[in-house]
Amino acid sequence: MKFYHGGVAGLSVGDLIVPRQDHPVWRTRSVKYNGKIADSFGDNGKTVSLTKDLEIARAYAGEYVHYDDTRKPGQVYEVEPLRRPYADLDFPTSFPEIARCNHGAEIVAVLDVVEIAQNPRVKTKALATHMFMTNLVPVYDEQGYINYTPALAKKGYTRDDLRSLGPWMPFDEIDKGVPMNQIKVYDPL
Repeated sequence: MKFYHGGVAGLSVGDLIVPRQDHPVWRTRSVKYNGKIADSFGDNGKTVSLTKDLEIARAYAGEYVHYDDTRKPGQVYEVEPLRRPYADLDFPTSFPEIARCNHGAEIVAVLDVVEIAQNPRVKTKALATHMFMTNLVPVYDEQGYINYTPALAKKGYTRDDLRSLGPWMPFDEIDKGVPMNQIKVYDPL
């Protein structure tokens, strides 16, 4: 079973990708997501993310941020988990396509370098089939538009608002209830 990982560039076959807590430089650094501190998305840096979907690995490599907080090109690797992978808590219904592994993974092949200027819609499109709202309604419809729900109506959005954002718009701002005139809209794909 092939797994991929997207992250720092420049590693070689046989190198290990280790959890943040086991990496000397990253151990004491906070992970930032959308400019805010994040505890490695629920795992506190104790695991390594894996995917069977090459496009998802490319999307994560495309948003790699170096430990000095600068954007750098990322890279995609084919990896062999060091322990049995399990469901990623951020995508619990998507195992084994999206997984995590304690103890990390060994690089078995070095693949693409991914440039740093990547539109956030690329990652959204790659992950869309794995994204669900709390009631297990898919976040996106088949065309890539955010599905309209009563919860989004309560936040003040209309169907037309969501359609106006275009396909594969990252859901983060909408989920927070940011007013339409304050949502950062990215270029269409």
